[in-house]
Amino acid sequence: MHLLMAVLDLHLPSLEEQRLFETIDLMIRQNYDRLSPLAPSTWSHISGQSATTNQPLRATPSAAAVVGISGTGKSEAISRCLSLYPNQVIRHDSFFRMVNGLTQPLFLSLNAPFNGKADQLGLDLMIAYRQATGSTRFDEALESRSKQNGPKLLREWLQVASSHFLGLLHIDEIQNLFKLATVASRKHRNPGSRAPELRIVEDETLKWILTFLNTSRIPLLISGTPDGMSAIQTRISNTQRLTSFGHHVFKHFEGDNESTFKQHWLPRLVLYQYVARPLAPSDELVDLILTKTGGVQRLIIALWIAAHRVAFERKDDDLRLEDFQTAADTNFALVSGAVDALRSNDPRRLERYEDLYPRDPGLWAQIFGPTLGP
Repeated sequence: MHLLMAVLDLHLPSLEEQRLFETIDLMIRQNYDRLSPLAPSTWSHISGQSATTNQPLRATPSAAAVVGISGTGKSEAISRCLSLYPNQVIRHDSFFRMVNGLTQPLFLSLNAPFNGKADQLGLDLMIAYRQATGSTRFDEALESRSKQNGPKLLREWLQVASSHFLGLLHIDEIQNLFKLATVASRKHRNPGSRAPELRIVEDETLKWILTFLNTSRIPLLISGTPDGMSAIQTRISNTQRLTSFGHHVFKHFEGDNESTFKQHWLPRLVLYQYVARPLAPSDELVDLILTKTGGVQRLIIALWIAAHRVAFERKDDDLRLEDFQTAADTNFALVSGAVDALRSNDPRRLERYEDLYPRDPGLWAQIFGPTLGP
């Protein structure tokens, strides 16, 4: 069983993940291409003063979005892409206009605050900066027990991040900035009416993200589930700001995407069998796994482990199709409703699970395909 846990480290980069790395690399390199420390406009921008040159920094926001239902590997893909850089932090012992050199963070990655509040986002950004660089710059704010001013914290963090030439900011779980309508309003919604939109928790948070895009010149990568992504695109007037460098959709194995699982995933997955008589890949195995997991990558791995646990309880030292069926009927009882809704493509069934349901029809088509349920 402990040897089997190696399957948790199985990572098979998809074509979309390779495109995502290209997007990230373009954003970082293009950012530094126009942030020369020798240019007066760079320091005018960092200090907030008026530029003294006729060649100001370009104002086009650099941003990209990554979307997919829970378990499709968005966060893991982003983490893997960022890990391809040799260092997250680069130390310059000597740097123009810096007496003590420069500690430069190439990227920072964090989750949107669980409560969606600006003050928590500011603190989380400071924590991420301290963990990456070892800087004590924000210690006073982080150790303060008094109520914090969100916009002030965010301005302070941005000043430090800009002056130290941060290359990319990644905010994951963007849906945390929104909350569902009340249970009562959802329960009394008229049949056939549109599902209620997610409500922003605090306007200050989204205002800061919009300001960050327009003024900071630091590339922003956001990622999240369909509900949160469609909500933030609705709330921010110009969606193009968030996708100026790319819009990447991570899909589960469904429809035309099933062949990817059969030809790319399964041949590698079957190598992770710790029995004397392993189970050979077959169409029956493909159908069973995809039916019980909805083609969601995280659930596929979970079912693979659960089926082995069933098999290990026998003395036959083999793995059978029935082991997957038994594991699905027992270990997967709690997610079976969500899986059935996902496979149905029925909007009425999908909207019972807020993180499955994209409120933007265009986003729906990208994730679930052009054909909707009844």
